Amino acid sequence: MIVFSNYLKILKQYTAFVVLYVVIFTIFSIIFTIYSNDNPTFAVQKPNIAIINNEDTKLVKSFLDYIKTTSNIVEMDSEDLKDALFYRKVDLILTFPPNFTNDFLNNDNPEINIQRVPDSSRSIYAIMYLNRYLNIASLYNSNNVTMDKLIEYIELDLKLETNIVFNNKNTTLLSSANYFYNFSSYSILAISVSVIGMMMSSFKLKTIQRRNMISPMSYSKQNNSLFLGNLLVTMGVWLLFTILGICFFRQAIFSANGVLFMINSLVFSITASSMGFFIGNVINNKEAISSIVNVVALGSSFICGAFVPQEILGESVLKIAKFFPTYWFVKGNNEIVILSKLSLDKMEPICINIIMTLLFALLFFMLNKIILKFRLKEN
Repeated sequence: MIVFSNYLKILKQYTAFVVLYVVIFTIFSIIFTIYSNDNPTFAVQKPNIAIINNEDTKLVKSFLDYIKTTSNIVEMDSEDLKDALFYRKVDLILTFPPNFTNDFLNNDNPEINIQRVPDSSRSIYAIMYLNRYLNIASLYNSNNVTMDKLIEYIELDLKLETNIVFNNKNTTLLSSANYFYNFSSYSILAISVSVIGMMMSSFKLKTIQRRNMISPMSYSKQNNSLFLGNLLVTMGVWLLFTILGICFFRQAIFSANGVLFMINSLVFSITASSMGFFIGNVINNKEAISSIVNVVALGSSFICGAFVPQEILGESVLKIAKFFPTYWFVKGNNEIVILSKLSLDKMEPICINIIMTLLFALLFFMLNKIILKFRLKEN
């Protein structure tokens, strides 16, 4: 209890430092959440297409009219097209072969020459649009209709569109809460490692260490008291982000998904405290701790999906990310946001991610125990 009370006294000396860190990372979390989910609607950018047409028929004209509605037609000389493709001024170059219409109507499968920018999402969308037209045209052509009827039917089908309506008003709030909690992993980890590292460095002063060694309290109990103090700091940070979550996403947080968000962040906070305690026991230099914060908190946030969605990260990056608790925390949040109902099969992946995060807490706790044994032998 004496160690714990001294911990609180030292913590008061770092009050300004703690408040500054909390305010900065809280502002970052709010800004990131707002801008990450500022426009949740999906809109496809029109691809830029250059066309080389070797014939002028009603079918080709109808095809080109459709392409103009889905894409931006770029007019340029054929000699400049390859350079335009290289410099990404166009996403796609279409070349209609001679006698395309007759071959198509006779089911000879004429091939449209396509040159596109590699790994371009816009060129992929353009090809999807082209295939849509050709698939509909092939379907009607197989029924031996006239060209005029064929074009009429195609254009009628292409006018059909489906409006997507979100019946669940809570979906957007849950998505925003997901962004918020994913980014909070960086804030919780950065604050925990920084503050706990500073606190531990204060207890590592030689005068204090020697005084602690001759005290009647065992070295193990002293470190358990320090761990409780560190846990108190982290729980305070977790409580702050929980209150912020309630303030910004009240309707979403007071739902089953919201409760799971809070539980997942609580487990991650415990892990962050354990990690901060481990780093504080290993590193003595306060300046070095600041560097560790950038490597551990910032680095793991980038590769684990806190800043960049896990869906667009490479497989090799995700394999490395699995060695960090942030990966499992973010993955758990991503599973929670799509949870539609509470059931054992739906809850299983969420529970696995939470358990994996908790295992990291136990791992760092055991490593702390091992470090204590070595230090006792040295002293």
